[in-house]
Amino acid sequence: MSAEMTVLSNGLRVVTDINKAVDTVALAVCIGSGSRNESLELNGISHLLEHMVFKGTRNRNAYQIAMEMDDIGGHLNAYTSRDHTAFYAKVLKRDIRLSVDILSDIFLNPQLDESEFLKEKEVVIQEIHQSFDTPEDIVYDYLQSTAYPNQAIGYPILGTLDSVRSIKVHDLKKYLEIFYVSSNTIISCSGNFEKDDFIDLLESYFHETKLGKSVEVAPVEYIGGNNRVSKKIEQLQIALGFNGYNVHHPDFYSLAALSVILGEGMSSRLFQEVRERHALAYSVFSSVSAQDNSSLLSVYAGTTPDNSNQLIKILCKEISAISSNLKLEEIKRAKAQLKSSLLMSLESVDGRCIHYARQVLLFGKLLENKEILSKIDDVCIKSIERASQKVFSSKPTLSVVGDSGNIPGYSEIADSIFC
Repeated sequence: MSAEMTVLSNGLRVVTDINKAVDTVALAVCIGSGSRNESLELNGISHLLEHMVFKGTRNRNAYQIAMEMDDIGGHLNAYTSRDHTAFYAKVLKRDIRLSVDILSDIFLNPQLDESEFLKEKEVVIQEIHQSFDTPEDIVYDYLQSTAYPNQAIGYPILGTLDSVRSIKVHDLKKYLEIFYVSSNTIISCSGNFEKDDFIDLLESYFHETKLGKSVEVAPVEYIGGNNRVSKKIEQLQIALGFNGYNVHHPDFYSLAALSVILGEGMSSRLFQEVRERHALAYSVFSSVSAQDNSSLLSVYAGTTPDNSNQLIKILCKEISAISSNLKLEEIKRAKAQLKSSLLMSLESVDGRCIHYARQVLLFGKLLENKEILSKIDDVCIKSIERASQKVFSSKPTLSVVGDSGNIPGYSEIADSIFC
């Protein structure tokens, strides 16, 4: 494995992944905190801070941050998730120093100007309003909040209108002090560069980073339940969720294979039954969203209200049947898809950069590809059956956006799912 981990003098963990066959470098600063680290009152602060660091630092205004990266033809961006926040850049190999300079500047020196802050809050509020008009996305927010009620893991990443409006500049500064520290941050770099020179750059540009304290994450309790939001839209958005395995569980890859067989890809059972055989939906799929202490296996479909009753019955039927009639060819195909997905994601410096940072955040170390592939190889009929019976015996979570008048009651749906 070309990737290696180094610890700087201030405790920052650094992943270096060298590839001399490319002309680019991807660099990421990943902070191990996201919406699951927030209070209800300050829900959305991780995402709002992600916006604010681009509004100016002690050394650059917002235009200069954008201009300097555009001048070299580079890319600079960021995202917030439930368990981490990432700032990343991709540049030509000759421009690695500037990318380190800019990323360290927004990480260490955000200005957090009051007037810019008030404007950016309005931008995020507009983003929240936009999410309300994207029902295929917002149905997942409702799914998450219903699966984990009154818990930070169930809060929306963007926050709510009320919580974002309540956040103050001093809240951002306090958040920075707690989470933007060496003990909670990974720097990852993939591409064409010299390791020793890069480490020296980081020692110089990130030396002011404080060690901080290890971040504690609240325990998660899956609850499940029913949430229906009436909305005038053409299609009804349906999501069914179940309590899955976190990334440390020995059967995690069996859960991943289960999802592939059920609803990932054109040969999956849901695609063949719902779309090809009955033409009830254009989009239907399953997926697994997993962290280090929680996981949700979900099934999604969008259809018109008149098809919704039949669609729900087919979803429940396929979920109930999967543990008792698994086929060897399905398992072989699922394992091939899991392997190819992993290896193909590592074909680009961008993918490798984030991949290795996530590994360190989740496992505290780098994992060899052969270790992951070996775990996929260990998946078998018995392990998938075991995962299916465990996961689908959990109380289902139902999230619906649109006209749900034709959908059966929650109890009827829950009772029709059995393993």
